[in-house]
Amino acid sequence: MRSHTVRAVALAATSALIGLVGVTATAAAAPVEPVVPAAPAPVAEVLAVPSTFTLPLFGPPLTIDITTGPGGTLASVMINPADGFTATEVKPNKVAFVNDLGTAKVVVKARSGGQRVEAKAGTLADLSGPGGWAGEIFPGLPAEVAFTIGDKGDGSPDITGITVSDIAGVTVEIGAVEYSNDEGEQEASVRIKFTMGDQTRWLSIKAEVETDDDDGDSHAKVRVSLSKIRNAPLVGAAAVGPQHWSGVLCSGAPVTIDYVVSAEGVISDVVISPAPTEQRIEADRIEVRFADGERIRIRVSDHDGELVVRSDDKIRCRDAADPTVNVPVVTSGDDEGDHEGDHEGDHEGREDGDKDDDEGDHDPGGRHGGDDDDETSATVNTTPETTVTTVAANG
Repeated sequence: MRSHTVRAVALAATSALIGLVGVTATAAAAPVEPVVPAAPAPVAEVLAVPSTFTLPLFGPPLTIDITTGPGGTLASVMINPADGFTATEVKPNKVAFVNDLGTAKVVVKARSGGQRVEAKAGTLADLSGPGGWAGEIFPGLPAEVAFTIGDKGDGSPDITGITVSDIAGVTVEIGAVEYSNDEGEQEASVRIKFTMGDQTRWLSIKAEVETDDDDGDSHAKVRVSLSKIRNAPLVGAAAVGPQHWSGVLCSGAPVTIDYVVSAEGVISDVVISPAPTEQRIEADRIEVRFADGERIRIRVSDHDGELVVRSDDKIRCRDAADPTVNVPVVTSGDDEGDHEGDHEGDHEGREDGDKDDDEGDHDPGGRHGGDDDDETSATVNTTPETTVTTVAANG
């Protein structure tokens, strides 16, 4: 599970109706029964919530059920119908399947709370038909998305029939389908934006047909990407006062950081639970690391006279167990998949659902939330007397 920042007054968890009916996001909202707030689920239950990706493949849709663990790693990947498929790679961040005929490949990837499923086959016709996604778009809020992959009439891909279920309290924006045709590569893509309060998430759908210049052979692929949840920075009055950050460590244990930001932009009253392996607390920032390498950073900066509070984290859980699958496993036993998963995840995430997540890493002042430990940010009315650095070894 990807951790996230919430405001001082925490957003109450809600439960939604299970039997959702697909409607377009722009259609008038149907009457909705009152939603009764539910108590937060235990960590184990939250992590067990699956996502179901549906992709057209040789006619009948293929479904891939994904369950994730701490850090968004893959806990289980179930492909249905499973007959005729073999898993060729099974790793915490990537699972790959091929069919017995060697005519199709399905690749599942997970990274930092985002997920992606891609099907590859020989022709666009092999991948034409209905598809979709279903799962919790935000914790406790189920959603369903449906679409159809087809041919525009000239051999290039198209995405039509895009619908999204009603989700209480969530704004849905379905973007226009965009098309491109560049040097033998024809593509159709669309992005759907989900917003609830200061939380945002994207679902991206892409269909592509590529023709090889050398032999004229073509192949097609369909990809559905679900981004991680992104919280907007706290700006102005919202940045002042008690603040709270929460997430889940690789061990499955919850982690919280409570702190107070003064009107002058100075952090105080920091309480971290459980105790981190290392911590650095200064007037304008909190940086902590835990035993499995998890890192959380919270910073206060100034932009045109307004305070900005931002947070970012790295909870990758690289030592997570391999996920379970429901087909025979025949792997090569090398480490290429680990490298490919990390590298492609960084690159392709910027092309798909996580593109705007990276944009979200910029605060209004234009500073980027990268990983460099020597990054500096503006300090608001901070003097040496108000800056304290603490390092606690082994908790």
